[in-house]
Amino acid sequence: MEAKNLEAERSDLLKKLGEIRNHFTDARADEYREIVIAGKSWTPADAARQVVQEKDAHGWIPGPVAAVAPLPLSPSELADLYRTGVSISREDENELSGHLPELRDLPRAEEFETSVSERNRLGMEDLDLRSDLWESGAEPNSPEEVEGLSTALIQAAEPLSGKEKWKLAAVYAGKYGDVHRQPWDQLVSLVRLVHREAANVQESFVKYGPEASGAFAAKEQERIAGEIVAHLEDGGKLGSITLFHA
Repeated sequence: MEAKNLEAERSDLLKKLGEIRNHFTDARADEYREIVIAGKSWTPADAARQVVQEKDAHGWIPGPVAAVAPLPLSPSELADLYRTGVSISREDENELSGHLPELRDLPRAEEFETSVSERNRLGMEDLDLRSDLWESGAEPNSPEEVEGLSTALIQAAEPLSGKEKWKLAAVYAGKYGDVHRQPWDQLVSLVRLVHREAANVQESFVKYGPEASGAFAAKEQERIAGEIVAHLEDGGKLGSITLFHA
């Protein structure tokens, strides 16, 4: 039994030895056997020289390349790939090879649509409006500075953006002056006069403490007060009978 095992082991070793000798023989023969690619024959020496000469042009092919392996692309895909060498510019290549942002950093569809709409709207605006008021050669402002300027402008215009239209009318009159401003100047003079007269009567108001009556209408009380003032200015005096008739 042991002899049979040894004989089988010997046969197996001889078989492997023969295979190895065949591999060595094929390897030595490959040094002289012609290489056929696309129907064209190359000797190994000529093929080696061709590879060395064209390594700069074709060295970009990633290795290792498996022998007799199928193309990873179909003929149509390969044609499209080569076509991009003409259809894609250097600028496009630089942009495509740049860093891709994380998905979480990309704006949502609604935000992107809003940004595009705003860009289109601004593209239709006259961006050179009143450029004569711009400072030539001024340093560009940072986004924070522009935002601060926008806030300051909104605050400056806030008093004129409410329902009190008289403020806009006053600004209009001040801008054009002359007859447009005259009624406002008269109003200011009248306000100052009332302010001064109110200050002059403070002492009498504190001393006598006059109060409006709830039994008479305001117009009636104004008429009575006017008659009393006229009576005093004519040299009259205030007595119970005079006040009764008033």
